[in-house]
Amino acid sequence: MTPRYMALSYELPRPLVMELLGIEEGKKSPRRLDRLADSLGITLEELTVKVRAAQKAYRENPDD
Repeated sequence: MTPRYMALSYELPRPLVMELLGIEEGKKSPRRLDRLADSLGITLEELTVKVRAAQKAYRENPDD
């Protein structure tokens, strides 16, 4: 899974996903989430929990 696929799957705006994953626009970063999680020093499961929490918060307050 890639950050783009994650944004589509979780119905989150791309800028929110990029911020959540700590990816700066225009900077190279790992494309696969398992590698991205490694670069962040967390497990893929922890990254998934983080994304799901962001999805819940976004759905509760989409204008924030």
